[in-house]
Amino acid sequence: LYVAEYDARSIAEIDPITARVTRRIAAGTWPLDIAFAPDGTTLVVADFPMNEVVLVDVESGRELRSIAVARQPFSVAVDSARELVVVSNLLPHTSAQDRAQAAAISIVDLVDLADVAHIALPAGSTNVRQVAIAPDGLAYVAHTIGRNHLPTTQVERGWVNTNAVSIIDPRLGKRIGTMLLDYLFEGAANPWGVAISPDGGRLWVSIAGAHQIAEIDLS
Repeated sequence: LYVAEYDARSIAEIDPITARVTRRIAAGTWPLDIAFAPDGTTLVVADFPMNEVVLVDVESGRELRSIAVARQPFSVAVDSARELVVVSNLLPHTSAQDRAQAAAISIVDLVDLADVAHIALPAGSTNVRQVAIAPDGLAYVAHTIGRNHLPTTQVERGWVNTNAVSIIDPRLGKRIGTMLLDYLFEGAANPWGVAISPDGGRLWVSIAGAHQIAEIDLS
C-alpha cells in the first residue's frame, strides 16, 4: 500500500500483511494525493502548494520529473488505457476580475509529458475535490460553484453557493456537463469524495458539510 503523508512530505510504503511501514519515499513538497501510472512502477503525486504533478520511481524512490498544472492540485486519477492523468485543481488560477473565473481540470499526457491541457469548470467553480474515472473513460469531479454574479440576499436556491459534480471527457479535452447536487431548500454542502461502481452505473459523492452520501444513477 502507498499513502500520501502530506505533513511529513513523503509517501509511506506499507506491507498490508505485517501492517508496518517498510520505507518512506520523499515526494515533492507536500504530497496530497497519489495514483499509479500504467507502468505500475511510477507514482503520480499531486504536489499541492507547488502547482505541479510529480512523477516518482517507486523502486528507487527517485523523483523523475515535475509537470506544472493549474493551481493547488488536490486529486489525481489515471486513465490507464489512454495514459492520461486527470488532475483536479482546488482553486481558480485566473484573474478574479474575469467574470468567467473558475478552477480548472488539468489533463497530463503521460506519453508526451509536455502536453498539458486545462479544462475550465463553470464560472465561479472552486473547492474542486476528488476526481474519479469511470470504465468508459469519463471523469467525474466534485466541486462547489460560487454565485458571485448574484446579490447575497438569500441562501436558498443556491444564491451564494451551489454544489456539483462535473463530467469531463479527458480524451476530447472538454467538459460534458455539470450536475447540481442540491435540493431546492436543502444544500449538499461541500461535496468531497467521489466513487464509481465497477460497471459505471452508479456514482457516489460524500457530502462532507451535511454528513451524507449522494447516490446518482449515471444512466
